Amino acid sequence: MNKMDLSTYDIEIQRLMSQWPHSYSEQRRKIFFNALRDVSNHDFREAVTHCLATCRSAPLLGELTEAVQVARTNYMQQKRMDDAARSMFDGIPETHWADKEFKDRCAQLLNDKLNKKITLEQFYQGCDLLDQAALLYRKMKKENLKKPFEKRKDPYKDDDTTV
Repeated sequence: MNKMDLSTYDIEIQRLMSQWPHSYSEQRRKIFFNALRDVSNHDFREAVTHCLATCRSAPLLGELTEAVQVARTNYMQQKRMDDAARSMFDGIPETHWADKEFKDRCAQLLNDKLNKKITLEQFYQGCDLLDQAALLYRKMKKENLKKPFEKRKDPYKDDDTTV
């Protein structure tokens, strides 16, 4: 995990200072940085956002540390959910209701949504299109199963006469 850099720390402390302008002296800011320097930029940013949203008064070191833990927990939970969603298609065996291309398209659509390449609305539109494709595929499969086996009228003749 990367350590927090000073520029990120300054930006985030400025966010806190804009909410509580008289609460963070130079000495307090130095103490905070020394105590929180091993926190990643992302976790500290999320912790400050959490404090801005939930604290009635300026958060002190204990509240910031607790907010960092909340940020890490939220990040890990989201990562586990994303990993589970990504691996969801890996365990699906080939079935009669979907072919490999359909499975790959579903996985790609899900990955695009999880990686924020598409919006939620685009994801739902893609799901609707894939559902329609799956219905057509099943209908086509059923029609192929209903066709009786056709007997050849001409017996099979081997073109190779060197038997």
